[in-house]
Amino acid sequence: MSNTKSIYILASCCLLLSQAAHADTKSTVQQSRTECLGRSQFEIKSEITWHLLNDQWTYTDGIGFTTYSPDIRLADKQLSYGSDPTNDAYGLVTIEVSPKTNIETFTDLAGRHHPDITVAKERVLKNKIDKISEAMTGNLSRSDPKQYKALDDEIDELSEKLKRVRKISTELVVLADFINQFKRENRPYKHFEVELEAYKKEFDTYPTDELYAEQSAFDFGMPDAYGARYPDKLIVLLWRDDRIYRFAFGQQSDYSEHRSSFEKLLPAARDLLARFRTRAEFEIPKETGFCLPFGFIADDGKAHYSITMA
Repeated sequence: MSNTKSIYILASCCLLLSQAAHADTKSTVQQSRTECLGRSQFEIKSEITWHLLNDQWTYTDGIGFTTYSPDIRLADKQLSYGSDPTNDAYGLVTIEVSPKTNIETFTDLAGRHHPDITVAKERVLKNKIDKISEAMTGNLSRSDPKQYKALDDEIDELSEKLKRVRKISTELVVLADFINQFKRENRPYKHFEVELEAYKKEFDTYPTDELYAEQSAFDFGMPDAYGARYPDKLIVLLWRDDRIYRFAFGQQSDYSEHRSSFEKLLPAARDLLARFRTRAEFEIPKETGFCLPFGFIADDGKAHYSITMA
């Protein structure tokens, strides 16, 4: 690691150091420890620890994340590292680290990253409605009223299907909950299973689109890992040492002029994650690389990075 810096308080909009409270500060021996961030080392009081704060990690009981948005602005990110192989734009990946949590939270968060199949089915119907609406011009209503009426009826039919998809989606969730509840209470639940199966079969008759196929989650090929692919980005969640590490590869902002390519991001992501490992607090890696809270990426010391600080 490079130059050592004496820093006792770091303030960041996304990454803060918070000092633990002490009942008797006068009796506490103030000892400094060496910590690292990015490519720098600094001395810090041992009672000061990483406090991971971010809009993405809203939790109530210390273990449950309650909100997630995949398209927040790059400026809101904690750490940005590397260059996008698609266009050499800075910011191959942005990285977030959770507080201590559990595997159930990891599973829940992975589920929230999965593309919404109901939204995909709705999108198919909405696109059909939009296409028909474009054809329903004033000229058509005057020149061919019968055709205009037929198109209007078709929109009504598609609108009813749209409502039906939403109803089925709700029933699938409600019935599954009923079945679990009745099982716990040793009450008859077979009729719910029959009803649930009927809804599932009907739900499957509504198609999804190509975008949903591109967004489908896949096995990233690592233990305790989850990957969700999109046309121009890749999200990977790792469960390591009772923490969740979220790696968002590709340009994550709709305001960015750069668009990434999943096909080029995937090999770059695999390479980076092969060089990533967890890091204990105050552990200073001996090899060259990039420090993040409770983590480290080995590299040649040349990769671009940025840390949002205030």
